[in-house]
Amino acid sequence: MAKYRKKPVTIEAIQYKGNNPTEIHDFVRKHMFRDIDGNLSIHTLEGDMKASIGDYIIRGVDGEFYPCKPDIFKKTYEKINIQPNNSTVNKQELAYRFLELPYLIKNVNDDLKSINNIQCIKDFDKFLELHNKEILRLQGLENNISSMGI
Repeated sequence: MAKYRKKPVTIEAIQYKGNNPTEIHDFVRKHMFRDIDGNLSIHTLEGDMKASIGDYIIRGVDGEFYPCKPDIFKKTYEKINIQPNNSTVNKQELAYRFLELPYLIKNVNDDLKSINNIQCIKDFDKFLELHNKEILRLQGLENNISSMGI
């Protein structure tokens, strides 16, 4: 029988403490929901999975989310420190957050202390949908421009 070792990969994770559902929601966005009993659940590639207090919510290498029991998490992962100039900073994620910022500001609640996350996500997802359609439209135009073009 062959033996295998887990490849060293860097993931992002946040621990569910029971009092931080907004922090979890901001991390996983539309992959989180509350079930009928009020339990926190995560949409995963294998289906919906309940997250218990103490579980870590992991964003995997392909952007997928899933909960992980704390004992398994501690055996499998160790915390790393990323320096600001480190090349592992995900530029696409930074751009995404930069684009999302106006939607966060737009959806600040009247108390000026909280954000209507659900409306923010709806607004931003609509923007992304229109943005992606426009990119496809422009790419189609690019293929039809002649050498005498604009």
